[in-house]
Amino acid sequence: MRALEDTARTFMPGPVSEILAVHHSWQDLSTLLEPGHDRGVFAYERALRGDIINSDEPEILDIPITPQPWEPTYRYVSYNDDGVVEEFPTSPLWNESVLVSGINATPLDESDTIDAFRRMMNAWTSQSNGTADLAIVEGDPAHALGALGYAGIDSELAPLSCSEAWETLTWAASTGGAHGKRRGVATARSDVWWLFAHIAGLVDEWPCDPQECGEIARACEYYAFRNDKTPTEGWGLHLVIVDPDEGLSVALRAHDSQ
Repeated sequence: MRALEDTARTFMPGPVSEILAVHHSWQDLSTLLEPGHDRGVFAYERALRGDIINSDEPEILDIPITPQPWEPTYRYVSYNDDGVVEEFPTSPLWNESVLVSGINATPLDESDTIDAFRRMMNAWTSQSNGTADLAIVEGDPAHALGALGYAGIDSELAPLSCSEAWETLTWAASTGGAHGKRRGVATARSDVWWLFAHIAGLVDEWPCDPQECGEIARACEYYAFRNDKTPTEGWGLHLVIVDPDEGLSVALRAHDSQ
């Protein structure tokens, strides 16, 4: 297939697996694609769109091909002659927000978790103008925001559901930001699972048990945050995750602009 040739990929606005998934079903191409990365990721992309994938298809991204009942309905994109057509996530309900002041706190030494987040946001940071930072603390969101650099600064926290938070994380990981190349929802979904496995302490059991991951994910609390220091334009991810069972809070920040 011409779309799979290396020279053709160079000028594509996104990953070939996602572009193929926009125009073809699993039934269309499953007998034509040879075993390998393209076929594997295409299976994930089509599963996001409701196709039933053969149970013996390898899970090359180390997560279930079919989204789990606790996962969101992921936001996927379309492509036209001008490139990718994507939407930003819906705005949080700021009218339900609470105000907290960041408390100075020392982040835990979680370099592997930070690396997982920065890998997830690599298109923003290495291919564009973006930044990505994460801080984990023992404490509440105020301590996490303080550890991220917002000590003494008032921030609004708007509650998000588990589905809303995971959809937002996956959107951020899938897009290329201002200038980077789009990475696709399937790869982004895998990276979000990998990040959460670090946050939830499941990385030593990777690939982690989907049911256990879901139980922990649903037990966590999620908040979007904003303050006078957070940019209002461009591509942004400003999120706090609270694991009440472990007494941990994680603040994530990424931004990219033209």
